[in-house]
Amino acid sequence: MFISDPQVERDIEEASRCDVNVLITGGDIPTRRAVAHRIHQMGGRSAGGLVIVNDVEEWNVNHQLASASLGTTMFVEEIGKLDEKQQTTLLHILDRRAALSAQFPAWRIIAASDARLYDLMVRGEFQIDLFYRLNVIHIVIPQ
Repeated sequence: MFISDPQVERDIEEASRCDVNVLITGGDIPTRRAVAHRIHQMGGRSAGGLVIVNDVEEWNVNHQLASASLGTTMFVEEIGKLDEKQQTTLLHILDRRAALSAQFPAWRIIAASDARLYDLMVRGEFQIDLFYRLNVIHIVIPQ
């Protein structure tokens, strides 16, 4: 899928060159998913898998970490719809990844949402720590 916005294209290229977390907001689900796939494919991660995480609570951390070989990208859709328990679980996963970075150095999370995460944070519905850990590179897709 081609994104006609030059800033989005630049952001995709930047994200594909880095091994940091990425937050994608705006647009529709197919566009956000296409952006995540492009980031994964354009970088050095195409040999690894793009694992789509639909249910954070059912995400077996040990299993996923063990299978997160070099180049794996975890894609969490609709991050703004996670409840408090799911957000805490995701924070735990990110903490665990940091603690195990020598053993599992090259997996990252791309998260996406059409929700206004700033508004959710102000209302106390989205954890600020989680936002800042995911928002290393922020790609905003115009509506």
